[in-house]
Amino acid sequence: MIRRPPRSTLSSSSAASDVYKRQLFYLIRIEPFTSDFLSFQGGQFDPRRMFTSLRDTFTSCAQGNMSDVKELVPEFFYLPEALMNVNNEDFGIDDTDGVDRRPDSVELPPWARGSAHVFVELHREALESELASKQLHEWIDLVFGSKQRGEAAEQAANVFHYLSYDGAIDIDSITDAVARQAAVAQLMNFGQTPAQLFSKPHPPQVKPYADAVMLDPVVVEPQHLANLGHNVAMGDIVETKTHSIMALGRCCVALPSGPVLAYIDYGQLDRSLRIMSLSSSINRTILAWQVSPHERITCCAVAADGRSFVTAGRDEAIWMWKVRWGRQARCE
Repeated sequence: MIRRPPRSTLSSSSAASDVYKRQLFYLIRIEPFTSDFLSFQGGQFDPRRMFTSLRDTFTSCAQGNMSDVKELVPEFFYLPEALMNVNNEDFGIDDTDGVDRRPDSVELPPWARGSAHVFVELHREALESELASKQLHEWIDLVFGSKQRGEAAEQAANVFHYLSYDGAIDIDSITDAVARQAAVAQLMNFGQTPAQLFSKPHPPQVKPYADAVMLDPVVVEPQHLANLGHNVAMGDIVETKTHSIMALGRCCVALPSGPVLAYIDYGQLDRSLRIMSLSSSINRTILAWQVSPHERITCCAVAADGRSFVTAGRDEAIWMWKVRWGRQARCE
């Protein structure tokens, strides 16, 4: 979320009403949000104020409109249809700048190559990147921790309206009906800041050793493997076609058929299957990503041909997969 200078906004970081308004703004192209938006707006779309461009919306939050406080909704990381006019809605005509424009699908950044699916895939990859993980504790400090209130909050430009803070006001103690209604209206329209959970800076995330590691058999020593075992639950150790050693963590299976050194990463909480490559001893790249049909994958085995593999999950189902290698790897 874009943060504001101290005492510069009446907005708050979280509220039931504000969260749903934000959902309607971002998700207007899919049901039930389309119908809910129309019910709130008297049955009419407002093309002049619609979410039509990621660039324009980001610029408004970051630079243009100091009262525009928005957070991304989860759909930005898994639902490309939210950015597409899949129901062919007629949103009307926007003539704000003197040129008639009819809003349709959301205008995406150039790196998305005009595809909402590419945008969601890369956006999700950025969210799960090492850079984002390294900064996660700073977000916790702002929202739930040591930088939520006081001087630290002011220095971090993280100050909101005083009524929005947890415990700032006791509604039940207000006897004047007008004052009570005003306080309730303030909270309903601008929301409440979450309760402060931590008073000290949150420690950074300590990530375990890589899920797969390449080792040079010429220089590898027994203690290297022992050290790996202290940092990650080891799954298997295999010799590659180039005679190097690939040490795999739990929920990882070597994939020997590919043109590059690769392995299958499964068992993620998001139910994804990922084909990963190892370009060096610790550098990993996602070659393919696929949502699995399982409730959660619990085991995986590669067939003798090295191109097929089987997964099973908590749903007691078994699925057979085939890896297609080309300009871009994929599972099917």
